Amino acid sequence: NVGSSGARFGNSSKNNATSISVKMVDKDKRNINVYDFSQQVKAEIMRIPGVRARVSVASISGGASEPIQLIVQGADFEDVKQSATMLLDIIRKTPGTTDAKFSIDDPRQEVQIKLDRAKMAKMGLSSSDVGSALRVALAGNDDSKYSDANFEYNIRIGIDDFDKTQAEDIARLTFLNKKGKLIELRQIADVSYGLGPSTLERTDRISSITVKSNVVGRPSGTVGAEIMSAMQGKIPEGITIGTAGVMEQQSSAFGSLAFAFLAAIVMIYLIMV
Repeated sequence: NVGSSGARFGNSSKNNATSISVKMVDKDKRNINVYDFSQQVKAEIMRIPGVRARVSVASISGGASEPIQLIVQGADFEDVKQSATMLLDIIRKTPGTTDAKFSIDDPRQEVQIKLDRAKMAKMGLSSSDVGSALRVALAGNDDSKYSDANFEYNIRIGIDDFDKTQAEDIARLTFLNKKGKLIELRQIADVSYGLGPSTLERTDRISSITVKSNVVGRPSGTVGAEIMSAMQGKIPEGITIGTAGVMEQQSSAFGSLAFAFLAAIVMIYLIMV
């Protein structure tokens, strides 16, 4: 007996995922440590066909937090994604790491629209006109209100959901130019399917991806130092890598310790002099 468990449902953005929290009994009542037990649980769950499992050990504050958390930031999201992929590969090759992953889910299919400014100018359309029309058509607009007695209702204007799921349907959206002529979207843009991020993550208003990993059998500080050392010279221009979670706390603690040590030396010197 290692403790009790409780399932928490509905806290995931996916309808095919859930999480289970396990509270272990005191150390003197069990003969296995939390890290070995977590890997044992993962191995048992992974025996179930079609199931993927990740196990995180709770931090001191009580929440489940991976000890390795590195934030990849940059102005260009494609560069951020490439650098994060390279970092993920380095982490997976570092001894002691397990369950390495991105903070965002895997890319999913989406309809992508790439406007051709030259064609737009030739057809008498501006970027702002096309952008505003697309926003209303795809996202809808509820600025208009309808009042009835003491009640007020939002009026949402936009195309039906059924008509914006296929790239071919979106390509046939029309715009009215300054000459009163209807122009289809496919005449001024390339409309196609592509893969895009399921969520957009930003840190300090800059595009970012956090790469996380658990650590088993080795000190997290040692593993983190090896990862940062392996990344030296491989970070492209315009990309920065910062720390978060336990790594950030350790860095801050070591910085404070170094300052305190230096201050102690200065004080001893002043007393002796």
